[in-house]
Amino acid sequence: MTAWPYSTREWRDRVRPACLARDGHTCRGCGRHATELDQGETLIADHVTPWRDRLAQLLADGLPLAAARQLAAFDLAGLQTLCSTCSGRKDGPLARRLRAGERRRGMVPVR
Repeated sequence: MTAWPYSTREWRDRVRPACLARDGHTCRGCGRHATELDQGETLIADHVTPWRDRLAQLLADGLPLAAARQLAAFDLAGLQTLCSTCSGRKDGPLARRLRAGERRRGMVPVR
């Protein structure tokens, strides 16, 4: 439906670094700083609400596509810094199944 935001120059050069800096290069899930991460772990700028869900909500509210895409993908207010471990917990198979089931029943997604 839309371009994947994580491969864009805006994400790489502006949005991700701004999110990590705002959060002090510290995971909001476990509180570890970037210097405390295990080998192979990294910090991720994570969408609190999946950006595609936010895009659909903004379009349903009547926002034009270009503005909705920009806001859904690149708005710092909708981002949090997570380590790869905490992000994996959030986006693991069980969490995805729960979110899908709750959407079908009209409930709010698990975050």
